[in-house]
Amino acid sequence: MIVSKFGGSSVKDAYSILNCLSILEQDSQRRVAVISASGKTTNELERVWNSQRPFELIKDIFNKHRDMARDLGVYHSCQIYIDGLQKEALDCLNQKTLEHVKDQFLSLGERLSSFIFYRKAQEVLAPREVVFGHAFELIHTNSFYGEADPILDKTNKTIKSTLDKLCSDTLFITQGFLGHDSEKRITTLGREGSDFSASLFASAMDAHLLEIWTDVDGIYNRDPHTFENAIRLDHLSYEQADILAKSGMKVLYKRTMEPINKDRTKVFVGQTSAPNKGGTIISYEGDKGLKRLGMSLNESIVQINLNYKADISSEEHGLDNVKSLLEQCRVHPLLLSHKMIVLEKTSNLEVLTSRLKEFCHIDVFIDQLMINLIGQDLLVLEDPLQRLIIDFENMGKSFEIIDSNENLIRLMTSSLKNSKELKPLEELFFGP
Repeated sequence: MIVSKFGGSSVKDAYSILNCLSILEQDSQRRVAVISASGKTTNELERVWNSQRPFELIKDIFNKHRDMARDLGVYHSCQIYIDGLQKEALDCLNQKTLEHVKDQFLSLGERLSSFIFYRKAQEVLAPREVVFGHAFELIHTNSFYGEADPILDKTNKTIKSTLDKLCSDTLFITQGFLGHDSEKRITTLGREGSDFSASLFASAMDAHLLEIWTDVDGIYNRDPHTFENAIRLDHLSYEQADILAKSGMKVLYKRTMEPINKDRTKVFVGQTSAPNKGGTIISYEGDKGLKRLGMSLNESIVQINLNYKADISSEEHGLDNVKSLLEQCRVHPLLLSHKMIVLEKTSNLEVLTSRLKEFCHIDVFIDQLMINLIGQDLLVLEDPLQRLIIDFENMGKSFEIIDSNENLIRLMTSSLKNSKELKPLEELFFGP
């Protein structure tokens, strides 16, 4: 069995969806298709949720999907479903004070794109049977809304019992990103979490291959859209892929590799619009000689430096308080130490900083750029990196190493104007 995941760029419009269907058409072993929200729909839903005029803006999202269905010639068979989701969206906007409702609202993107995809698949793949299912009915999670954790045993059992009832060549179409908690409320697995959903399906069904189809032909050692010297990594081990994902390489969601059966399932990352260009294969072997895996950039980062108030909290107890506060605020940091919190921008930032001030003196730096150097035996770079940082300072650019170990070095800066200014760092890390 093959599980195929199609990312947002792969289902951004009617033409892209037809590319996805041509891939599914080529091999009947592709039995599960996990569909992301179209294009930037989740970002758009987030903006609607935070807007002062959400009821006006939500119409644009639904009209865009209606136009996509018309372009594919399936609007008539999608109309009732789309209308029902629009009513649900309005109901959610009227219940914004309820904690779980935002996850339900953000689920609309995947549910819209996957149903439109399903209706066209029924037409294109006929006479093959195509079945539609809701991932939020199959994936069991806790109630950590915004980045819920799957309950693996229950999820595996539910997915397997559902899909085992289907015929051997049936295609099951579902969504990424979604689950449900013990109260049957929709949860989300974290932004860009459709890869994770696909790996849960692959694990439950003991698939021999998980395909992740996206807008680039594999995993590169740096973003090919940003760096002209980016090189594709054709072979990675599970461990190499896992550290890349967890260290900010955005082609893979950070938890994608966790459920994979490493004795059974290989992972392929390829480009939907050019499936014959090849891609990256992730397997047990990988490329053991690869010492410099990658350099990734995280933009719009918030850095909060912590100095605990001596009369209220020690560093040890202060860190416990910080962890508890982050959980209360539903904030998932990229890096946490007793001196620093590093996180992506969040709507809860104001609440978080206000609460931190109760037991900390804090310095907050917004719109930072975090640079992640990922590989093996990286501590040998510390001295040359410090010399490079001095060179940068002489040019009026401020860099700081905020974390370092054998596999990962993180730097922070706020003074970079464009990626070309990182050329000295590229050459130090990868070689000239």
